[in-house]
Amino acid sequence: AKAAHEVAARGFDNSFDDDAYPRSRRRPDELFSNYNASRGESSRGGSGNDIPCSWIPFKDHAEMKGHDTALTGGNKVVEHWLPGMPVVVQVTRLGLGHKGPRVTARPTLPGRNVVLCPDGEGVYVSRKLVGQARAYVKSIGTTVVPDDCALIMRTEAAGVSKQVLEMDITSLATDWMEVRDRATAAVTAAGEQGRSPMPRRLLDAATVEQVLVRDLFGERIARLTVDTVQAHEAIVEDLRRTGATEETVRRVQLHTGTENIFHYMGLGRVVDSTAEERVLLRDESLPGAHLVIQRTEALTAVDVNAGRAAFISDCDNESVAVRVNAAAAEEMALQLRLRDIGGLVMIDFIDMTSREHRKEVEAAFLKAAQRDRAQVTFLPISPLGVMEVARERLQGNQSGKHVVADIKGMPINPDRPFGGPRRMR
Repeated sequence: AKAAHEVAARGFDNSFDDDAYPRSRRRPDELFSNYNASRGESSRGGSGNDIPCSWIPFKDHAEMKGHDTALTGGNKVVEHWLPGMPVVVQVTRLGLGHKGPRVTARPTLPGRNVVLCPDGEGVYVSRKLVGQARAYVKSIGTTVVPDDCALIMRTEAAGVSKQVLEMDITSLATDWMEVRDRATAAVTAAGEQGRSPMPRRLLDAATVEQVLVRDLFGERIARLTVDTVQAHEAIVEDLRRTGATEETVRRVQLHTGTENIFHYMGLGRVVDSTAEERVLLRDESLPGAHLVIQRTEALTAVDVNAGRAAFISDCDNESVAVRVNAAAAEEMALQLRLRDIGGLVMIDFIDMTSREHRKEVEAAFLKAAQRDRAQVTFLPISPLGVMEVARERLQGNQSGKHVVADIKGMPINPDRPFGGPRRMR
């Protein structure tokens, strides 16, 4: 199955925060019917009694333990989840190791400009939009919101016309109606045959091109390079369909050379380095300083080592520790993104006696982590020198297609990937 993205399980208000609702969570990549809800923590019944197969209205049975109820304006608790009960669910996280997948009965369908929340109420606007732009987007959303649905107006909605927003909403609403129709047909057919419906996929995952256009290709991206004509045409078509300007479309370029695009853009070594446990810090004034990253099912452990930098003669041990730890904090924030490390991360920094020095390292990590589109939270460094970090895992579409983007102000140099002075093996 293709990777699914996590759906936010938090409340909403009229000043919706776009950053607090990560875009990676907004795609119902895999929807299934007839999930045996009695296996999950949400079970309130499960006595083993079977019930006749019938379509369960989403409004009546949308509540699962631990999920937000703000969009529907009430706390609708399901009294019984019984084996064999058909229900539409969205896979919010795939299984990992011995952990099973996580699902929700409250899907969301994201587009480039809006997010459609079936069986919700209201129009919510990104906090990034203020003043007239916010009022404009709010007014348009109020006029185009479908019945029995909520809308989340994304930041990109401020730059498009009402007609484009209507097209985006219509496309999402059509997807949702297809999901409902397929689920109803599956349950009906199973009932006629006297059996329970088998789990099935109701909506395909977004392609890598669709994810790029929807979630990543913003103003910060100076150029998007693809190496196939099919991918180039699909991205351009999707951009124009969602109301992108011609200037934005021109930023999508086709790589026509014979050299592999990863080698051409200097990313081969960067990708290879993500499989290594030992990562050298980029600061040449700290020779030998490195990280050791070890991933387990429970958590990811990171050890910070000074290497030969510990023997710098013109600095005391505390000063060296602060410099190494600050550089390690910045590097670790980058490695979290490169390796898509999710869950609990424990970083063991070099011991620092001063609380002010620990705050300095925390500030360096916070600044570097702000570039991460995944949700990252962390606790202050403990007196033992350990920082606890929690990061949302972005389970991308591993299709193997080569798509490369460079950030404004950070051109990719084949010999010095990411502008770093060291060659990454």
